[in-house]
Amino acid sequence: MIYYHGTNILIDKINLEKSRFRTDFGKGFYLTDKIGTAQAWAMNKTEIRGGIPAVLRYEINENLFTIKGKRFPNYPTIEWLEFICFNRK
Repeated sequence: MIYYHGTNILIDKINLEKSRFRTDFGKGFYLTDKIGTAQAWAMNKTEIRGGIPAVLRYEINENLFTIKGKRFPNYPTIEWLEFICFNRK
C-alpha cells in the first residue's frame, strides 16, 4: 500500500526521537493514504516553520508487519475527541 508524509524538510531516515509531544494522536511519524492530506500538511508546516513543502511517498508491504494502534471512523466521535484531548495534555 502507498502512504504519504507531508513535511517542510527532507527526511532521509525516520527518527521517532524527533517527534513532537502533545500532538493529536501522540508521539510518532504520521502517514496518510491520501496525497491531498499530505500536501495540506506540508503546506501548513511550511507556513508555520518555514522550509520547502514536500510530500514523501512510502510503499509498505502490509503483509510484513502488523499495524498496531487505534483506528477511528472518518468522522469525529466522542472516543476520537477524548483521545486527542488526552494526547494534548
